[in-house]
This record gives sequence, structure tokens and C-alpha cells, in this order.
Amino acid sequence: MLVNCVAYEKGRRLCDLQLSEVRGWLDQHSGGFVWVALLDPNEEEIAHAQLQFNLPDEAIEEARSVSQRPIIAEYDDDILFAVLKLLDYKNGELKVGELDVFVGPRF
Repeated sequence: MLVNCVAYEKGRRLCDLQLSEVRGWLDQHSGGFVWVALLDPNEEEIAHAQLQFNLPDEAIEEARSVSQRPIIAEYDDDILFAVLKLLDYKNGELKVGELDVFVGPRF
């Protein structure tokens, strides 16, 4: 589910975008960056994100699986992929979650 997709420039929020508009926005604007937040994305959203940000297949495969440990991986196109473990303690129960993050020059 798409939670947030926003373009920023010079520290200011410029506009909301659809995931399918990201590549066009990045190509038309020389500055700024795009922030996208997906929650439990489905295969279509993952494919859209891969296309819009030119994400490597290996990184996408890693993001599709639940990682056993936190990782940081660097890819040739100046892209970092990180898996972070999240801990939540509520009502005497410890829950472990995962946050996958892609970082590139303009996203």
C-alpha cells in the first residue's frame, strides 16, 4: 500500500506524486528528491518501484524476503539497500519487524 510519495526541493515539499509519476518527475527536475513509503507492498507496487528508481534485481529479491539479520548492501548505481530490525514491546510481548530502505542520489 502506498503510504506517501512526495517530491522535495531545497528542503520544501513540492507536490504529492503517484508512484507511476516518479521517473518523469526525476527526469524533469535536476534538483530535489523523492520520498516514497510503502507498507507491505504487493508485487505490482514492488515492480513499479523497481522501474521508477532503476533498482537492481538482486536488491528487489532481498527486499521480497524476510531477512534473518540487518544488512547494508551497496550496488553499482550508487544505490544502498538496508534492512533494519524494529522492536516493539507492548503488553509484555516483544514483536520484531523489518524495515527495508533503498537510498539513491535523488531518493
